Amino acid sequence: NVSSFIRYFSQDLSMSEEEAPSASDQGLDAMSLLQYGEKQVYLFGMQYDSRTPPNMKSMINDFGPDHIIFGLCGDRRKKLQEIMEKSPKSESYPALSGETWIKADPPNSHKHLWKQSKAKQVIQLWGLWYGKEYFDALQQAESNHIECVYADKPMQGIVDQLEHFLNEIEDKQIIRESRKEKLIKKSENIQVRATGRQKANKAVLTKAHNKARAECAKLDKDAVVTLDNVCDMFMDKEFMLEKFPDLFDTMYEQRD
Repeated sequence: NVSSFIRYFSQDLSMSEEEAPSASDQGLDAMSLLQYGEKQVYLFGMQYDSRTPPNMKSMINDFGPDHIIFGLCGDRRKKLQEIMEKSPKSESYPALSGETWIKADPPNSHKHLWKQSKAKQVIQLWGLWYGKEYFDALQQAESNHIECVYADKPMQGIVDQLEHFLNEIEDKQIIRESRKEKLIKKSENIQVRATGRQKANKAVLTKAHNKARAECAKLDKDAVVTLDNVCDMFMDKEFMLEKFPDLFDTMYEQRD
């Protein structure tokens, strides 16, 4: 019975050995069983924000697979291995995020501030973050002599495209803020000139201020994505597909 089999693994293997049954069903999100010729393929969905990661060691021991396909590229697997080799007996390792692949801006060029802000969390989201379950699976595969397949797109290419996207957002935001500042100064200069003539035409000043505010508001409205909301954009797949189809294709379609 496949449905009971799914419930068994979601309730048991989502827990670490020390945790109580009440903490179940959090780390392992879903399981699918595919029959491919004589092979059975099990697909597991993980909750990366879960505090109870799936017990990969028990899962691998129970299934006894001859291959494990990872959502990793070879370069990421190499970095995970380097982390493990530094502390071979550790039970816990630091998570490896896509932030590792962000390149520094070239010397004597504009330094993009998003690399020091919360906007860089975009690089950490949506399959670019690897934690305990990957370390456990790699260790178990090595100890059981299981062949590993690394099936994801190269991380560097994905991060390069994301970095270009975020650089463009910041560059456009700088230009937009500069235009707004000029509009405001222009309206303020009208008031200075009027005051210098000792006759401030209130209607003219109000009209100038209102026009500047309206133009600033239009600039803000036309900015669909900013550094303040870019993380939210990546949580709305329909919006992302409509507005940024090429980036959506890189992040989801090509990798799925």
